[in-house]
Amino acid sequence: MISEPGTGLETYDVDDWWEKWYPIARKETKAPRIFFKDAQGRPLYNPYAGNLVSWQLRETVDDFLARTQNVYKNFIRVANPYAPPRWKPARWTYNKAGEERLRMFTDFIKFYGTSVEADGKRDLGNVITERAEVMRNLTRLADACELRMGKWLLYVPPDRVEEVWRKIVTATVKNELGSEASLRRGGVVSRPQSDGELVKVFSKDFRDKAEAARLLEKLEKLGVLDPKKEYYYKSGSFPHDILPPTLFVYY
Repeated sequence: MISEPGTGLETYDVDDWWEKWYPIARKETKAPRIFFKDAQGRPLYNPYAGNLVSWQLRETVDDFLARTQNVYKNFIRVANPYAPPRWKPARWTYNKAGEERLRMFTDFIKFYGTSVEADGKRDLGNVITERAEVMRNLTRLADACELRMGKWLLYVPPDRVEEVWRKIVTATVKNELGSEASLRRGGVVSRPQSDGELVKVFSKDFRDKAEAARLLEKLEKLGVLDPKKEYYYKSGSFPHDILPPTLFVYY
């Protein structure tokens, strides 16, 4: 807790923030439901059952690819039916609580970044320390909200994207890749180096670096990576520009 008279930070209390949002997060999450089993009696799970632009348990890979081949400007998704079922995440709570925590951090920066009485180096240290604390808070919040997935980001040239997507879908359905994958046709041009169609390959837990490395190795074996490019892995729960990806790994 920080409480300094006259600073404008009198209400800056991370403990209060956590106690407010944690019970809301747990209430919003929902346990998964399993509807089908395969020929060996193994449970099959699909969090996107009924979603028109996602793979369905009873359709083949070819049928799914044909059905979604003309979908643009929208994420097409395929879930690993054998991945451990995940709870329905508390996305609304995460977004609202995350925004509130970042506003608190912004107020913190405004004070320590504009104070003329404090030592500049000391202020920078305060900001760096607090930024690390925000990362820990949002990681803890993501865990409470069942938002633990990590993702590899692949920007694939348009002339290769259908080939790459077919390989990733096939491997995901066969339980050979990650927990799910997605494709967005139409390009992402927010960054100069991000030319091409965006493919995401997800792992169940962004804190599991060994699993992230296994996914990258499998993607290499599938022949979908370009050795001239860098590939990034990050938490799926940190959309805010003020914070960097949780983990960077380069190919």
